[in-house]
Amino acid sequence: MLDDSVVPGGESIFAWEAIDANAVRITGFRKSGQKVSTLVIPDTIGGFPVTEIGDSAFANSESGMKRLILPRFCVNIGYAAFSGISSLKEIKFADVRKWSQPDTGAELAIGDYAFAGAGILSVVLSETVGEIGDYAFADCSALAFVSFPKTLTEIGKGAFFGDAYLS
Repeated sequence: MLDDSVVPGGESIFAWEAIDANAVRITGFRKSGQKVSTLVIPDTIGGFPVTEIGDSAFANSESGMKRLILPRFCVNIGYAAFSGISSLKEIKFADVRKWSQPDTGAELAIGDYAFAGAGILSVVLSETVGEIGDYAFADCSALAFVSFPKTLTEIGKGAFFGDAYLS
């Protein structure tokens, strides 16, 4: 599969910031107007694990993103990170691992409004999703199927409000 997250020359398409000395947060695309059909968020950037997707990082993106593949060390998808992306149809959730102990599982928290208003058709949450924030998948009018993991400990209010899934 072509990894659209790297442009010719090996340069990343992502803007990012250090969370601490050991991990980074993706904050969006480096350049406005970035086009990508499959957005592959890498496990590492600059040699550091990607543990978070920042608040509103890709909100209302007009990149043409249809498919999203999340990294295995990401433990937090921020507030409205992928909200309003009508072209987004599919999300692949990774089996989240601790970056410091890759053989050990970690828990993913999906933030409030994280995917609200996206064009998602179905959601299969990995067993490592532990928390879904308020209105995280609200107003995803095409969403018709959701598979919940047994390990899910918290579903926020209105997490699936206004979705076809509830009809």
